[in-house]
Amino acid sequence: DTGKKVAIKLIENIFDEVDHARHVLRELYLMDELTQMTGNIFTTKLLDIILPITENDASNKFNDIFIVMEHVQQDLATLFTTNRPDNFSEDHVVCIMYNALCAINFLDSANVIHRDLKPDNIMINENPLTAKIIDFGTCKDLTVENGPHTSYVSTRWYRAPECVLRSHHYVFNSDIFAAGCVMAELYL
Repeated sequence: DTGKKVAIKLIENIFDEVDHARHVLRELYLMDELTQMTGNIFTTKLLDIILPITENDASNKFNDIFIVMEHVQQDLATLFTTNRPDNFSEDHVVCIMYNALCAINFLDSANVIHRDLKPDNIMINENPLTAKIIDFGTCKDLTVENGPHTSYVSTRWYRAPECVLRSHHYVFNSDIFAAGCVMAELYL
């Protein structure tokens, strides 16, 4: 017990569907890899994984897990809907977008395409104002997964044209397009 504030994400029924299990495994793998990278201030850090096995459960089977991550105050979507000032100042937009684009650059340097960048997946600390990327379940690690990509990725409103057109060959530009959509929302 360090007294440090953390975020805990419960993922339920991870083995009910093969695709869901694959996304969970991908997220855990990438979070662990990114956490270990030197200089990573752009993604939330994986601190621990907790399996909810009780002492009375001799079978050691589990279907849910808890992911323990560093705490970040709120996601950008929540900021839009609950605490949003009338207008974000230019400095706020620049700072949030600078952090988001640095995160995309960091992922690019690690050969990772996020594929679902949206306000829900950008976490914000308000003092000092920083932004971090979360949710790596749909990411693609190009050092591990070669070949054509899934054409149906990301949230519709942030999907790059090449993904809308169902291309199986896209790169980091799709994350940049999504960041541009987020920036447009910051100005609206």
